[in-house]
Amino acid sequence: MNDNKKREFKEEVEEKTIFQKISSEVWIWVLAILAFIIAIALFWKKADKKVYKNALYAPYCVNKKTFSQWIRLFCSDIISTEEYSTCRKLPMSVVIKIRERLGESTEETPVLSKKQIIELSEGSYIALRRSIERYPEEFGIIPSVFKSLSCFPPIIAQRILHCFQKGITKS
Repeated sequence: MNDNKKREFKEEVEEKTIFQKISSEVWIWVLAILAFIIAIALFWKKADKKVYKNALYAPYCVNKKTFSQWIRLFCSDIISTEEYSTCRKLPMSVVIKIRERLGESTEETPVLSKKQIIELSEGSYIALRRSIERYPEEFGIIPSVFKSLSCFPPIIAQRILHCFQKGITKS
């Protein structure tokens, strides 16, 4: 009898360990799936993150008024002027599109003023203005926009500088 009880106990223990093994494998899968779902949720939450407008224009070292002009002149298809002026935060998707359109301000591609463009290209204001009037497509900016701004976003500044240095009518 004693041997039968030992066998029964041993079988119960073996069954529990098999059940425990299956159970632990299931738990591992459940935890893995749960971790995956959490990772996706965090990714989407980050994608929906909103950014304050001052954090958007701070890297360019320009004031709010200048940046608002850039939005109006270069990004009106991304966000309307009215929408930009009334909101405090912008969705990350809009922020990314604006930064792509204006360019990142770095040492290689800084925000440049008219004076800096003229000094770097060793030209004159009159020559630059006339060049833009004659070849707005080449410079990527129309004369009225050139006249209304004192400094330009990195992509526009680099294009103006490149065209003017290339010698498009530096007379």
